[in-house]
Amino acid sequence: NVTGLLQEMVDGIANEAGVLRVGIFACSGTSSTFSLMAAVGCLDDTRELAIHRDDALVRWLEVNAQVVTRGIVTQLHDIRERRLLQRALDMMGAELIIPLHGRSEMLGWMFLGKRATGLPFDDASFQSMIILGEYAAIALENAMLYQETMLQKSFAETLLHSLPIGIIASDADERVGWYNDAAESILGLKRGRVLNHSINALGNPVAEHIRL
Repeated sequence: NVTGLLQEMVDGIANEAGVLRVGIFACSGTSSTFSLMAAVGCLDDTRELAIHRDDALVRWLEVNAQVVTRGIVTQLHDIRERRLLQRALDMMGAELIIPLHGRSEMLGWMFLGKRATGLPFDDASFQSMIILGEYAAIALENAMLYQETMLQKSFAETLLHSLPIGIIASDADERVGWYNDAAESILGLKRGRVLNHSINALGNPVAEHIRL
């Protein structure tokens, strides 16, 4: 559950980093729109944001792969960049925006609000937040890959059981891993008696044929 994982992550970051606001924007499934998937102490307006992958903010984070802070924004020479990033910080009520990059694309970004102490982020805490962002990116990418794999597996199983021909497959240890509805009907053997059991449960003629 990607959403559940991200919520645990932001809860932990808020607690350990002592910040009042943490959020992670990411794309859900095959969507091309970034939305707030996990948050602590975030503004209602932030929760309603939907930012397309072609948005100027997303392109800037992709190209520059740089942490955004209010101090960095004031040093930018391009006034359009300053306005873009200042608006993004204000829109999320954030002090930091940390891009979350995967191996092949940007996965989203994490933002943090002010520290509970009211003190600005010093160099040590700033570096810690960057490291946390790197870990968050790894966790997010792995969770998304796992979710995609499970969806593909579910689709494959649905397709398998819809086929009118009997399909049986076993692994190297001769345990039945695939046994569709048609095979169950043809052989008259319930799935529970066959699936994850030795191919011998199918009877000698079928078992020998699979061994071939």
